Amino acid sequence: MGDRKYDVAVVGMQCVDIVCAPVAPGVMDRETTLVDSAKLMLGGDAQNQAIALSSLGAKVALMGVVGNDRLGDVLLEQLSAFPIELLAKREDVNTAVSLVLVEAGGERHFVYQPQSNRALSYRHIDEDAVRNAAFLSIGGVLALPGLDGEGMLRLLDLARAAGTRTAIDFNLNDYMPDREALKALLCRVDYVLPSEAEARALTGEGDDPAEMVRRLRALGATNCVIKLGDKGCYVAADGFEGPVPPCPCNCVDTTGAGDTFVAGFLYGKTRGWDIRRCARFANAAGSIAVEHTGANGGIRSEEQVAARMRGDSE
Repeated sequence: MGDRKYDVAVVGMQCVDIVCAPVAPGVMDRETTLVDSAKLMLGGDAQNQAIALSSLGAKVALMGVVGNDRLGDVLLEQLSAFPIELLAKREDVNTAVSLVLVEAGGERHFVYQPQSNRALSYRHIDEDAVRNAAFLSIGGVLALPGLDGEGMLRLLDLARAAGTRTAIDFNLNDYMPDREALKALLCRVDYVLPSEAEARALTGEGDDPAEMVRRLRALGATNCVIKLGDKGCYVAADGFEGPVPPCPCNCVDTTGAGDTFVAGFLYGKTRGWDIRRCARFANAAGSIAVEHTGANGGIRSEEQVAARMRGDSE
């Protein structure tokens, strides 16, 4: 796999975020709410992953849809600061935008306009980029209605035929597939990386990650990594199963933490690390992400994350 042009080809959600913080509860009950900070930033599952991966030192391609509008211009201008090969297509739609309301404790709430992400379909996929990547990561599965379904299966089959390993995370804003559709999806993926809430929604299971994994595997998944937020993660992959503890951190904003986790995990996989080291590195990357306002930008280098990880227990 070392001769591939890209370490990771990332496909999926791209948007502009307007991040407001801190926002007190009851914002809809007041005519005006004052905040200390309001920033125009980049966001979206795939875009966040690509930015973190490139900052770690990975060779990254990014595919999605960006609108032919002023917000699209802003998105591309900000994205040009990162060493990412941008293969996204522009369409005559509105660029997706999220108003991100961040509470004082770091929890965030979204007001989301999804138009350009809804436009993404298989025709926007650069097949050569998929074939020439060690990993394909799809960010925002189940919130990409133009790609979800047959287009998603076709994309995963393309990757499998090329020997490109695959990973997905979810964004459960649009719909929940039936059991057969979910099985058709999960059986095609090498690494499934849901959040705890997403795993619960997909499986109907409560609070036990081991049981969530059992049910995901019954639906066709092979390797599962469940993101548990401030509890770290639960790994059932590559012959290992068990919890991996979190890194201590000072949480400011949880936006994009899961996407940064995925980026850290995939970075480790492309470097040939064992699964526990990948998970510990991913936890460390996520812990850095939540100390930074916005969905990305907190990760600067592999060494930065490794230094955080070295404080973690084996």
